[in-house]
Amino acid sequence: MPLNSASPQVVAKYTLFTDDNRGIEKPDNEEVALAFQNVPAWVITFCGQVIPPFSGKHETKRADITPIPPSTEWTVVINAETGEYMEEFSFR
Repeated sequence: MPLNSASPQVVAKYTLFTDDNRGIEKPDNEEVALAFQNVPAWVITFCGQVIPPFSGKHETKRADITPIPPSTEWTVVINAETGEYMEEFSFR
């Protein structure tokens, strides 16, 4: 599918969602609990659109930095039990 097509693909999957990279510090403890572990969720991915990388609102352009290519997928995670937003990410 060409980028920026008039009909981007949307993929929705129902799953038990765990984020192994995001955590919450436990009170009175040095351990970290996973923020989301086995949460029933809808993972919705929008494919085929160019999503510019976030590089800071006021970052100046520098010739010595290789530009980051744009992503083409944007994923949003919604709690399937409450309907609440959980997180979003874009990496492809």
